[in-house]
Amino acid sequence: MNQEIILKILVGVISSLIMISLTYIFKRRQLYVIAENLYRNSGISNKGILCEISIFNRGRLIEEDIRVSLDNSLKYELVAFNDSNMTLENNVIKVARLHKKSKVSVLILVENGDFSYKQILQVDSKTEKGKIIEKIEDVPPNLLDLILAFSLLLPFIGGSAWAGYIYSDTKNSDTKNAADAEQVKLSEAEHKFVQNNIYYVSKKYKNLEKMGWMNLVLYEKSQMAKSYEGTEFPIRFLAKKEVGSNKTIYAFQLLNKTALPFSVSVDIANKSFMQETQNSIQYYSSVNNVEPLSKKILLTKPIDANKFNELEFQINTKGTSYDKQEYIYGLVYKIE
Repeated sequence: MNQEIILKILVGVISSLIMISLTYIFKRRQLYVIAENLYRNSGISNKGILCEISIFNRGRLIEEDIRVSLDNSLKYELVAFNDSNMTLENNVIKVARLHKKSKVSVLILVENGDFSYKQILQVDSKTEKGKIIEKIEDVPPNLLDLILAFSLLLPFIGGSAWAGYIYSDTKNSDTKNAADAEQVKLSEAEHKFVQNNIYYVSKKYKNLEKMGWMNLVLYEKSQMAKSYEGTEFPIRFLAKKEVGSNKTIYAFQLLNKTALPFSVSVDIANKSFMQETQNSIQYYSSVNNVEPLSKKILLTKPIDANKFNELEFQINTKGTSYDKQEYIYGLVYKIE
């Protein structure tokens, strides 16, 4: 019961405040004057300039006994006006009556000096002291009209904002679902690579696949991948050189765009076929400490391209107290 009484009191207070505000806005007077146009050359007189002075009543009440006081150091002569209630007495323009939301203008000849809005000293009426405006675009609209227009637009603005929120929320949800699905796919691809040596490159990195990379599954899951965009990659093929006996040395550029140094090693891929008596590291080579935002060159050992056609790279990043160390292996590149 007490809550209902409090609610009724609040509704009554808020309603009263709204009515008081609307009444104030309705009765609020808006009287403005502006030197709208200046004509420094005319056929009427070569002794002065013509000035068009406009008086605005933006309010919803009639203004009476309006007086516009001008700089009395200048000489003024009435040339034309658009309201019979207007007169010019010395340096004062008088308007007997100006209806609500209306405008009147007067054209005067000014002599003995220059004229601008600064020569308008003040504007007032029987009940209101008006404002002098410098530019026509600065004359405010009727306040109540502005509020009513905003009230009419408010449902559309609210609806648009709500629709935008729903769209954004749906889009973010779809993006999150797509990202989650991609992570699941990467985890499955990683399992297949570790268990069965099945290579995988996602659609995002198809351009790298065209450049020769056959397996990037662990790289795609790494933090390092976030530092590279598009076709950028920590390892890029540069050139190859034959060194005799069907052997070839391959040169790769190492590009570190991360904030930590890393090391890179390379060997032939799929070494499980090698006999125990064979030298298992004869094709192994590495480069240590590729500093952040720097480049280095990695050269392979001489390789028989007729016998081997895949290289496997490994990247080892140095961890800190903020960043974990990453060991990215199984980066398989096809050589020719």
